[in-house]
Amino acid sequence: MYEDATSVIRVIWFIWISTRSIPNIFKEVFTLDFGFSFIVFPRPAREIVLRYLPWSVGLLLFTTIISWTLGNILGVIVSFVKNRYISGALENIAIVLYPIPYYVFSLALIYVFAYLIPIFSLSPATMPAINIASLWDLINMVFHMLKTVSAPALSIIVISAFGWWFISSRTLSLATMTEDYVVYARLRGIDIGRIRGRYVLRGIMVPQVTALALALGAIFSGALVTEYIFAYPGLGSLLYQAIIIGDYPIALTILSLSMIGVTLATWFLDTVVYYLVDPRIRFAR
Repeated sequence: MYEDATSVIRVIWFIWISTRSIPNIFKEVFTLDFGFSFIVFPRPAREIVLRYLPWSVGLLLFTTIISWTLGNILGVIVSFVKNRYISGALENIAIVLYPIPYYVFSLALIYVFAYLIPIFSLSPATMPAINIASLWDLINMVFHMLKTVSAPALSIIVISAFGWWFISSRTLSLATMTEDYVVYARLRGIDIGRIRGRYVLRGIMVPQVTALALALGAIFSGALVTEYIFAYPGLGSLLYQAIIIGDYPIALTILSLSMIGVTLATWFLDTVVYYLVDPRIRFAR
């Protein structure tokens, strides 16, 4: 039985290798059709990857939006704090957190909140069956997804929000506060909340959006490693299984999908969002 299975895998491997060519590779990259998976043959690798994709996209979107927004807002608020001890303490915490990789902080979270204080579960997360027959089933599924995503999301949000985004936002805010239009707004007696939002926060959005576009690749790769550490049912765990087993169709599908996804997201931020947040750009009517 095992000899027959081994022979079948060898034949599949030989066929997959023999069909490799430059035109085929380019076609497969843009169609995400790398053939059948070796793990669950004969299912297509694209079908398996698309099943795991919503979990990774949900985690990445949730953590990126929350951490970027929270870090920018906190940086602007702290830049207006006159107490140097409070602002200095927060800045020192951010400086300590910034160089820590996602996976190191993830291991610390697991040790504290899964072993010492058992809030998170140590067991691998499972994909709930999408079988919504009532409102209660929908609530249970959403609750299960939130419970599953909370631990990996917390590690990414803390490092990102209180790391680079807080430091860069505070630095840019302090520089923006010395600009003539901000000083003039203060002399006019404009409310401090309006100065924070419409003058300072809006003024730092352009470089922060550009920085977000440049950091998407690192955020995505860090999220994949975090998924594996927390046994999160996303592309990170699937990619690890594919590499260990040698399922190259699944690995290439994930890498191609991540390359295309990060490129499109970067293009969207640098074109659409950039024009929306830059106050110097106006569209003709």
